[in-house]
Amino acid sequence: MPRMITIGNGELIRICPSDPKRIEYSHDNGSCWYSRGSNSYPFVDLINFENEILGVSDHKSVYYSRDNGSCWYTRSNPQVQFSSLVNNGNELLGMGVDGHTYYSTDKGSCWYYRN
Repeated sequence: MPRMITIGNGELIRICPSDPKRIEYSHDNGSCWYSRGSNSYPFVDLINFENEILGVSDHKSVYYSRDNGSCWYTRSNPQVQFSSLVNNGNELLGMGVDGHTYYSTDKGSCWYYRN
């Protein structure tokens, strides 16, 4: 399912519904969409976290972008596939497809199992 977020300048950013390896943006509340960046693996979720956009792929990777989704860099390769990320204040929560919750206190570089 495509995910969409709003960034600081009011732009909408989403995972392209027809090609989840691509990121799209809209300046007109979603009437028109334009390609912005891409990734080697399909994105499954996006989230705003501090001054970055974080994305998770279906390849057990967490990526970050500091330029509104134009360029993506690998932040970590946890040993679990996340279905979504949640901003939980001072930590990130990763919802694993294995049914477990994981957390990170360093912007997603290291992930720990939450009992």
